[in-house]
Amino acid sequence: MRRAIRDRLIDTVHEVHDRVYEPHMAGPNVMKPYIVVKMGVESPAGVRNIFTKFVTVWVYTERTSFNELDKLVTVVRNTLNHVTLETVDGFKFELRYIGPVGEDYYDTEWQALGQGLRFEVPVIYE
Repeated sequence: MRRAIRDRLIDTVHEVHDRVYEPHMAGPNVMKPYIVVKMGVESPAGVRNIFTKFVTVWVYTERTSFNELDKLVTVVRNTLNHVTLETVDGFKFELRYIGPVGEDYYDTEWQALGQGLRFEVPVIYE
C-alpha cells in the first residue's frame, strides 16, 4: 500500500520530483519541497472483518510562504483523494481524504513549512 501511494505521488506531483519519503528518511538536509508518507493503525469499523487503515501524508516546503504550501497541499490532496490504487500483490484500494492534521506549522529544526493530510482506507479481510 505504501509503495502504491508513493509511486502515485512521484508520478503525479511533479513539484517534488522523486522526493517522497518514509518518516525515517526525511530530515533537515532534504531538499524541499518533499512529501512524507506515514502508515497508521487499523481501526475496527464495527464489523469483525472490516477495518479502516489511516494514512498521513506530510507536505513540506521552503519557509517562504504558506501560499506555496497551500498550493502543494491541494495538489497532493487531489492526487490521492478517491483514486483507486493497486499494490504489487494486486490489492486495490481507495484513499479518502478526511482532513488536515492540526494547523499549518513551521518546523524550526527542519527549516520547513509543513501540513499533514489525513486519509482513510476501508479494508475488508476475508
